Amino acid sequence: MKVTASLVTIGDELLIGQIVDTNSAYIAKALNRIGVEVQEILSVKDEQASIIEAIERSLSFSPIVIMTGGLGPTKDDITKAALCEYLHCDLVQEPSVLENIKHLFVQRGYKELNNLNQDQALVPQKSMVIQNKLGTAPCLWTEVEGKVLINLPGVPFEMKQLIDHEIIPRLKQTYQQSAIVHHDLLVSGIPESDLAILLEDWENNLPDFIHLAYLPNRASIDLRFSAVGEHREELIKAIEEQIGLFKQVAGQYLVAENSGSIAQIVGEVLNQKDLTIATAESCTGGHIAHLLTSVSGSSAYFKGSVVAYTADVKEKVLNVSPALIEEKTVVSREVAEQMAIGAIAVLGTSIAVSTTGVAGPNKGEDGKDIGTVWVAVTNGQQMLSKTYFYPYLDREDFIKIVSQNALGLVVEFVKSHSL
Repeated sequence: MKVTASLVTIGDELLIGQIVDTNSAYIAKALNRIGVEVQEILSVKDEQASIIEAIERSLSFSPIVIMTGGLGPTKDDITKAALCEYLHCDLVQEPSVLENIKHLFVQRGYKELNNLNQDQALVPQKSMVIQNKLGTAPCLWTEVEGKVLINLPGVPFEMKQLIDHEIIPRLKQTYQQSAIVHHDLLVSGIPESDLAILLEDWENNLPDFIHLAYLPNRASIDLRFSAVGEHREELIKAIEEQIGLFKQVAGQYLVAENSGSIAQIVGEVLNQKDLTIATAESCTGGHIAHLLTSVSGSSAYFKGSVVAYTADVKEKVLNVSPALIEEKTVVSREVAEQMAIGAIAVLGTSIAVSTTGVAGPNKGEDGKDIGTVWVAVTNGQQMLSKTYFYPYLDREDFIKIVSQNALGLVVEFVKSHSL
């Protein structure tokens, strides 16, 4: 049976861009793993009428509504008051919540509860309390005409603990969910529109229960298969059959048959070949190393990084020739390649990837335009180099996208060479 959920985040800080809503992404992924599809995600003001309207709207769409935020001790935390108005009930003190608050205060070295802290033990009379072991704001579980309304604290680490250890287990017991299976393919070397034309006939013949999404990046395209049904094993088999047909049509553009981030794909590819990697980074400032080390187990293949941000570090640490820099400029294919070779020499790895470019907002020392970058991957003998130009990106996006491109080039290099 298909089960859906609606997510609502509460807080003016979300609507003015002061903070980014990461709670919804985390909850949506957790729900997806148990076969619950998210129908919509709303963000509303710290305003009673807006909260009540969001409750009514969301419950009309979905049997499960999960709200985060507005449960704290300050005046702008009005979720419980709004919930009481919607449920036509009063706030009552819950002794177990008060004891939990006192316990947390003792743990944190505070002596007394003030009135605001004590008021956090007030809960809607019609709601069931789920204790928040990491914070003073309790989670509320409310049954509404056969549907469930869940109110979680907005603090991310508190929300995550409650989702993982309380909410997901309870939802699994309450609802019989369909199976949802996702599988990603990484495609490169063809524009999105050309790929869509190439795949048109195959895509038109996909089974109704399989959906294909195009998720384009700057240098590659993620193709995500999503299948919904009763039996997980059958869905997996059906997707595998479609991937086989995809390979017959566009297999030459397939970089990796994996689900996960490009950093995870790099790790899998390197582990399969028993290779190690180092990075030599200029314009990306260590971000490629950050992406690699964000993957659990990356110590098996990632040895280290040289952030050679200035020319003298490129020369002294990575042994790039000053004459080469003088002749070709620091942002050039030749310097990128020498940086990668130097990283192998310094860190003793099987391969290395390098970046040199101009992230902005000003032109580089050598006058190169903002957004220019060279990326190189080598094993010391074979080399793959590529230039990119992103003049319209701000500095932060430039660094992120170039780093993703660099990891994509690593995958392409390893797969196209006999290493």
